[in-house]
Amino acid sequence: MAGMVLPVQAGMNVITLTDIAEARLQSISFFIAVYLLLAWGVKGLWNYLAKDFPRMPKINYRRAVALMLVSGLFLYVILTMISGARELMTPGAWKKRGRGYELSGGVKMPPKEKRKASLVELKNKLWLYGEAHGGDLPEGIFDDSFPVGNWALPDVPGYYAYLSGREVAGGSKILVYEPSVMGAKRFVLLSDGSVEVWAEAKLREVLKNE
Repeated sequence: MAGMVLPVQAGMNVITLTDIAEARLQSISFFIAVYLLLAWGVKGLWNYLAKDFPRMPKINYRRAVALMLVSGLFLYVILTMISGARELMTPGAWKKRGRGYELSGGVKMPPKEKRKASLVELKNKLWLYGEAHGGDLPEGIFDDSFPVGNWALPDVPGYYAYLSGREVAGGSKILVYEPSVMGAKRFVLLSDGSVEVWAEAKLREVLKNE
């Protein structure tokens, strides 16, 4: 019998996952486990509320999983639309990366003199518009009666922030101001025609009170 024992071959191949694949598998497994656990919570919460609302049907675990799946798809679509709208409002400031967007690097701020001159030029165009429209100003940045290019920032992708519904020489309220991309101190156009430099804290406080 001893002579019938076959020798064992050492060094047999063993199929294993790479470190990256194993880490991804663990992440996916954790996500699925949390997802299924949350489905139990949704099922319990839904059926608990159904006790107070007779017309609200009760759901089982399978329907709770389907409800979470559909809700996740709706949220994905909404977030994708928000990313696209952000790119439209600040063309060139965002670059596409994968399925989303991120800020483009290397944006150089124009000098203060040019920033002020640009806002003064916009103010002159707004005042001419007001004279031709009985003191009324454009309804918004995308008002067809006022070219959208007039709202463009100097040398930086994006547009000025504009508070509509105000009139020429209507007190000293904020009319137009530079967005946060321009830094901590921003130029502000008031409704009396003056152009001032405000700190971000002051700008936020005035906007909150108005």
